[in-house]
Amino acid sequence: MRKKNMFYLFAIALLLFMSCESSPSSSFYVSYDDLYPTLSKARSFLENNNIESAKNTMTNASSRDRLTILYAICAKQIRGFNYRNNTKDFILFLISRNVDVNETDTGEFPAGPKLSYGYRKDLTALMQASSSGNYEAVQVLIDNGAKVNLRDKDGATALSKAYDKGEMEIYNYLVEHGAIEFAPRQVAQQPSAPAPSPTTVIVQPSAPVQTTPTPSTPTAYTLRGGTYGLTGTKATISIASVGRAGIINYVTTDGKNGIGSYGIEGNRMTISMEGYTFIYTITSETSFSGNGETWVRTGY
Repeated sequence: MRKKNMFYLFAIALLLFMSCESSPSSSFYVSYDDLYPTLSKARSFLENNNIESAKNTMTNASSRDRLTILYAICAKQIRGFNYRNNTKDFILFLISRNVDVNETDTGEFPAGPKLSYGYRKDLTALMQASSSGNYEAVQVLIDNGAKVNLRDKDGATALSKAYDKGEMEIYNYLVEHGAIEFAPRQVAQQPSAPAPSPTTVIVQPSAPVQTTPTPSTPTAYTLRGGTYGLTGTKATISIASVGRAGIINYVTTDGKNGIGSYGIEGNRMTISMEGYTFIYTITSETSFSGNGETWVRTGY
């Protein structure tokens, strides 16, 4: 009988504990607003585009809270916020409060259900803005010292993130402001392979040792950026900054404008446009040819 009573007491205690753990009204429960009151207020004001109240809230906020809001705006994670009209004004305010636009590592930021922007310690505000298509944020960040060629732990840059997301307007803007194409990320992080050495062939003892010469490698040309014209036509291809891959702007022989892409491996150049893929050989720093065509650089 005594064991049975002990079992009942244990079961009741367990039920009471589980009830406290799951009940929001329990004294054990702490809300997001309680943990981060400044962020919660600022978020609420920004959601309603009450910019001046949001500024007042952030005036004496911690540097962590200000950077959190910067990231949330750049990543377009504040619902209802008028990004087109209010992004520049509020980011300039944050910068005036000593927010570093190139900051990447300030510790763990809150990412609760009411304010979550997919924070990673290796991302800058410019990377977030480029990836989310926040053109207004990209402009104001670059105008205020954002470094366009910083890379995250995976080797990605603001430029590659814009390209991956199809944000061509941002991609071209970054190129115009000094962004460059790096080698493919998966290749760039691998250690470089040792240079090949001649292969030694062992033959009969009476014969001399023979060495197989290493085949000569064709000269690799680095194509220059600029506008290339198709010989004998008015067709052009414009490449702002030449890397391993990127975007082109083209004009067809019948005057149609469009955007395509290119990839380069050694002297082999692949161009995709108008739904077709063309393969060319880079013949010098200012020309490439193939498919019975010759393209020559005509200017920048």
